[in-house]
Amino acid sequence: QVFVKEWMNTKSKTGDIYYTNKNLAKAYPYGTLQHTANAAFYTMLAAKNVMDSKFMLYACWARNQVGYMLGDAGRSYVTGHGAVQPMKTPHKAASCPPPDVTDCTWESAYYTTDPNYNPLRGGLVGGPDDNDMWSDDRDMNNPANIVNLLNSVGFSAAMAALVDNDINMAKCQQGNGFIQTLMLKAKGQPDASGQRWWEGV
Repeated sequence: QVFVKEWMNTKSKTGDIYYTNKNLAKAYPYGTLQHTANAAFYTMLAAKNVMDSKFMLYACWARNQVGYMLGDAGRSYVTGHGAVQPMKTPHKAASCPPPDVTDCTWESAYYTTDPNYNPLRGGLVGGPDDNDMWSDDRDMNNPANIVNLLNSVGFSAAMAALVDNDINMAKCQQGNGFIQTLMLKAKGQPDASGQRWWEGV
């Protein structure tokens, strides 16, 4: 419970968690989407097994965080998904050209500015900085651009939990969530990626 509430609290007392302007919860100071995806999965587990009386409250927080990764805030951070998605992740199988085009070299696969030749589907990149900014490039030294199992396992688990429990934005905007969404719109605040109507839990 302590872990989940710390992630959901936008005014974290420890300072370990903070929220971007588009409502992505991040671990301080070097948090990536890997950590947020893991937190979303843990929150789904806690919602079902520990905090059953507030299940939808916690489940919808997880839905909002995963929604951010899928593109609710304007761009997707999942390869192969969304209108604006990562196209240049440093991944050999994805970025190497076909043998009948040219050999797979550093120049043809890594240093090129072209999108990857082979779409990599379902991979979660490290994600944006503290200002929701992200650059689509093949910098292997930048965790923001890397696609790996550590990034994707928590994301896949959170997605599975959301699908298994049939959690979607329509359900999350019913009742208090819908009222709070209207209040946010009245204040001119965006509601696309994770309304903060879970404040105070």
